[in-house]
Amino acid sequence: MSDVIVPCNGCTLCCRTQMVMLFPLYDDLASYDHVILQTTKGAIPVLRRKKPSGECVYLGEHGCTIHDRAPRMCREYDCRIVYAKDMQRPRAERRRMLKEGSIDRALFERGRELIEQCRDQQTPDLGVTGTT
Repeated sequence: MSDVIVPCNGCTLCCRTQMVMLFPLYDDLASYDHVILQTTKGAIPVLRRKKPSGECVYLGEHGCTIHDRAPRMCREYDCRIVYAKDMQRPRAERRRMLKEGSIDRALFERGRELIEQCRDQQTPDLGVTGTT
């Protein structure tokens, strides 16, 4: 598990928008409500979504209901890293992907916001610079 502390502060945006893959080497599949997604690369276990809006089945009114045993992907997800990776794309490609929705705009903006907070607090910020 990552030692990075993600400053979510109650944000559940990734719980509302991201597909959560389960990793059999790290996650006890039997303990999660999941489905098997068939892809061209094989079968991938993913957490079941509970609403058409895409929210995680374990997202409750006050946040994650399984926080103490959340899947590895949830424990290690950091929108700052997603933002940093997207910022490495050529600007035209990034803008196209944001426009078509293949980059989730809300998560992209949240990652940017958290990196800017790190800069303001003079803490390590993953070394990202640039604009949308």
